[in-house]
Amino acid sequence: MLIDIDDLKRQLNSTVASEVVEAEKEAIALLEQGNLEAADLLISAYAEGAPLIRPDRIKEFKYTKMAADLGSDFCRYWLAKLQHGSKDYAGAIENATRAHEKGIPYAATLLGKMMLAGEGQAAKPLDALQILSDSVDKDENTDAALLIAQVYMEEKVVPRNAQGAYDILQRLAHVFERSAPTLRADYLAFKAESIRLGAAPGPGESYEQLISQAADLGNESAVIARGKLQTNALERELKAEWDAIATFRATGMHWKMFTELGTLKGLTRQSRSFVTTSSDGIKNTTKHTKLATLATRSGREFNVTIPVNGNMTIGRRYAVVYVGPADSDDGIPGRIHDLETGAAIKTDSNPLWNYNLRPLDRLIGLFCLTLGAPFMILVWMGEGWFDTEAGFLLALVAVAAIGTKLFMRPFKGYRKAMADAGAFFAKHRDKLR
Repeated sequence: MLIDIDDLKRQLNSTVASEVVEAEKEAIALLEQGNLEAADLLISAYAEGAPLIRPDRIKEFKYTKMAADLGSDFCRYWLAKLQHGSKDYAGAIENATRAHEKGIPYAATLLGKMMLAGEGQAAKPLDALQILSDSVDKDENTDAALLIAQVYMEEKVVPRNAQGAYDILQRLAHVFERSAPTLRADYLAFKAESIRLGAAPGPGESYEQLISQAADLGNESAVIARGKLQTNALERELKAEWDAIATFRATGMHWKMFTELGTLKGLTRQSRSFVTTSSDGIKNTTKHTKLATLATRSGREFNVTIPVNGNMTIGRRYAVVYVGPADSDDGIPGRIHDLETGAAIKTDSNPLWNYNLRPLDRLIGLFCLTLGAPFMILVWMGEGWFDTEAGFLLALVAVAAIGTKLFMRPFKGYRKAMADAGAFFAKHRDKLR
């Protein structure tokens, strides 16, 4: 009696138990008579399962071996694959070799992989690469091309050969271009990696372009790589912008700013006592502040002291701006910027006063502070339009204003630098959070 294979397949996938049982018996009988189509039905059913058939590796192996012994070269390869999965490397090598000799491209890939890893026999990387390369040329074996490219780039069994990896992929470019999205994504990702490692790209190709295309097709490693590229590009952009404002001049010196980003972990009050002496005697002075403990994304913690009335929020991310001499790696916190709101928070320090200013800078500052009084005494003692009280007071205010401006001028660069830093973090706080 002739059996309709399509009808038999439908019955094996039926949800009626009696139909499935009958179809399974018929398929087994046909296989025993040498019907390889029935073998394929049984192997698929036990490999993948069906509505009323559970996957069964033992039966899958049994009927795969029967089909291989009946002359199915593909089933010979599938038998090798099953043996490899169960770590029967000797059997896998034997059957993969026989399937490869019959011209099954998948067998060449499996055989090459086992020879590279030394499974079932001593590793033979050069022989493996030769088998794989022959299959690339003869069978347009894309899996073999990807495996060769991987071997060339990993530098585990043979010296790294980025150009060789690129070239083997390029040999099958016409096949990969019309392949399924997943396979094409792997091809693009491997090709991009070979370029990153030094291979010369083809016309119109670049690492960034190929990685982006592979990521668009869903390749996970390419998605990660593209994310790193975008992050690096953003970091370069931000660094260039920060470098443009990071150095400044104030108090006759060159200064620089640098930053540290962290999430606030704790905020505690602290008190410090100072002993001072004066004409009135010895006094104890207590200063109250808050100690902010922040943690970087790597987990490293650092502390910043802020005034007692300063406010910060636990769990929020902040940027601490340090200021120090341009020729030093040291720095003292100058401002803290809230990356959530953009607000600037003062620290309990003034970097310019925490470093020893040059004597000349101190002298200029002192002169500016005391400029008004001596000058006005001389004017008062002389004759001129300042001889009235109103004129004297007006001149005193004017000279004092000029003196204050002259005194503050050395700090102008610092104020501008702090303003530039504030504008920078207000602009980029979303990117830095």
